[in-house]
Amino acid sequence: MPSDVTEPAARDDEELASRFNPPPPVIDLPAVAPVDRLQAVRRGRNVGEPAYVTIIIDDLGLNTVTTAKIADLPGPLTLSFLPYGRNLDQQSALVKSRGHEVFVHLPMEPIGDQDPGPNAIHSGQSTDEVRRLALNAIGAVSGAAGLNNHMGSRATTDGALVRPVLDAMQGTGLVFIDSFTTSVSIAETMALEAGLPASRRDVFLDNDPSPEAIHTQLMKLEDHARAHGTAIGIGHPYPTTIAAIREWSRNLRANDLNLIPASKLVEIRMCKRNPTCRPAGPLIAQREVSPRNACNLGYC
Repeated sequence: MPSDVTEPAARDDEELASRFNPPPPVIDLPAVAPVDRLQAVRRGRNVGEPAYVTIIIDDLGLNTVTTAKIADLPGPLTLSFLPYGRNLDQQSALVKSRGHEVFVHLPMEPIGDQDPGPNAIHSGQSTDEVRRLALNAIGAVSGAAGLNNHMGSRATTDGALVRPVLDAMQGTGLVFIDSFTTSVSIAETMALEAGLPASRRDVFLDNDPSPEAIHTQLMKLEDHARAHGTAIGIGHPYPTTIAAIREWSRNLRANDLNLIPASKLVEIRMCKRNPTCRPAGPLIAQREVSPRNACNLGYC
């Protein structure tokens, strides 16, 4: 009897993944992002300061079995769900019950012919349409703490597309992380200017999904955290990535690194140069009594 109940769902997962499972990302910049801007946010680490690491796993929601495997990883991780997945309420509830954070993975237009999936943000859409699609995506992923872009190497360079996405996020309490799939993305800068808590990805973990390459990228993530105090890595639900993170996480404490959710790391980054900011407190509540501009708050 149990197999009669679970097998159709498993077949549905496989069918959905076969239609929309994103291929390895096509990235037009190094797998480690430069740090030559927003130095006030990402200044160097002082002696004695702790080092914080965030790992975001993208492209979830298409396969419940894969989600369950990632939910079993040590955390807290930040798990980003595509809004066109199935049973998202159950999947997000599962990962949150295991101590992980949930994000919305918003499909946005890439450069090239990769398909970001249904209801993606595309050039030529009106402001109202982009805002509606963003609101629908946010509504599809319950309990999310933030949002990052899926693909988007074209859309994140177009202010006419980025602005209504950020407008949709106003008042939601969500943080924004630019996946930084292009070196000319303006999404993080626009989010900060709009007064949203925001940052961007530093290291892609699995452009090359081989175990050796992922290990190398995890070491780069550690190096970035030690040099700058914080680091954000993005990976994908590949078996090799899951295995590498499981092994890597065993030595975090010994390596004097702290694994934290993306939303908390954004707070730490944004409070770096503001002596009145307290990262442990609710950042949104602090912003509500101040001008709605991140630069006015001393964050940039």
